[in-house]
Amino acid sequence: MLEKQDIQTIAEIFHSSMNPIKEELQNVKGEVLEVKGQVQGVQSEVQEVKGQVQGIEGKARELEGHVQGIRLTLENETNKNINIVAEGHLDPFCMITTALGKLYCVNH
Repeated sequence: MLEKQDIQTIAEIFHSSMNPIKEELQNVKGEVLEVKGQVQGVQSEVQEVKGQVQGIEGKARELEGHVQGIRLTLENETNKNINIVAEGHLDPFCMITTALGKLYCVNH
């Protein structure tokens, strides 16, 4: 049978052998906390980048709308001006062809 002193000796040996393990666990815990802080920093940066990307997407949609508006304006103005120029040339053409005796103009 073990005596009280033997049990105390065993307990002391157990506790003294556990100290390096406790210290190593503390080191691991510190490193885990450090990594956790770094991960939180990365998450913050990712959120910031997401916000910037959303801003860029919004500006791209806005720009696309402006370009579409410019395109429609140019088409409308160009078509209108082409019709004005064509109308201005059609009457003299009809007058000349009528004078030459050719019937190219239906409206006259």
